[in-house]
Amino acid sequence: MPTLSIAEVKTDSFRADARKGSSGDDLFLVLHGSADKVVFKKFEGFLSEVHDYVRTYRTREVVFDLQDLFFVDSSSLSLFLRLDNLVAKLKPEYRCVLRFRLNPRLSWQKKSFSALSKTSMGTITVE
Repeated sequence: MPTLSIAEVKTDSFRADARKGSSGDDLFLVLHGSADKVVFKKFEGFLSEVHDYVRTYRTREVVFDLQDLFFVDSSSLSLFLRLDNLVAKLKPEYRCVLRFRLNPRLSWQKKSFSALSKTSMGTITVE
C-alpha cells in the first residue's frame, strides 16, 4: 500500500487533510472552514498533490467530506473543476470518481457543487 504524501493544510480559517481508505484505492479528504483567497495557494497545492496521488496510484474514488466547509469563493471552487479536468485527461485506468459529500444544512453547497457537476468532465458525483 503506497505511503500517503499529501500534506495537510492548516490555517486559522481553513483545514484540509487526507487519508487513505481501508482498501487502499480510495482517498478521503476532509475540508473545514473557509476556502478563500487567503488560503488559495495552499489549497491549490493540496489539490495538486491529490492529483499527483491519483495519477501515480490507481485511486478508484476521491471522497470530499464538506460537512464543515462553510465557505468557498469562486477561485477556490474553480480548483475543483481544474482537478476534474486533470483527472478526466488521465488514461482510463487511472481515472477516478470525485465524490462530494455535502452538508444538507448549507444550501449554497448544493447549488455550487451541483453546478460544478454539470460542467464537469463526467467524474464528479454530488451527494
